[in-house]
Amino acid sequence: MTGSTRVSRWQSIVVAFSMIATMVVILPPQPASAATLTVNGSDPGCPSSPTTADFCTVQAAVSAAASGDVIQVAPGTYAEAVFIGGQTLTIRSTGGAAATTIAAPAADTTIVTVNTGNLTLEGFTVTGANGITSANGGGLFVNNSSGTLTLSDSIVTNNASG
Repeated sequence: MTGSTRVSRWQSIVVAFSMIATMVVILPPQPASAATLTVNGSDPGCPSSPTTADFCTVQAAVSAAASGDVIQVAPGTYAEAVFIGGQTLTIRSTGGAAATTIAAPAADTTIVTVNTGNLTLEGFTVTGANGITSANGGGLFVNNSSGTLTLSDSIVTNNASG
């Protein structure tokens, strides 16, 4: 009887362990979901404290964005240079290219630069970089060894590069 008692205890331990193991579920870590950041340069609180959007400028949103985020930009003209440095982002106009413009803040400034990372730009007019004398300029500049740019429903006009 002693031998069968040991087997019974052993079986009880195995069964108990199996039950505990099936109750514990180990899930792999889930990737963080992409955030949607908003930009409205016409917000009454700009340039310091926007009330209807997260940011007043496209570049401020880009600087705060993590890879995979979407930046939604309200209609208006944004006179600024946008630099993408490592993230994979989508920057999307909510009003389309006829209503949303990213303009060069000065004639000799590249408007959108993708140095490293990947950018999808949707629904913008990109204009005004027409005084650039270097080969690395114009309305759009992509470092072809480490960056990609996808344009969708956008107009690129009145830009030049030397």
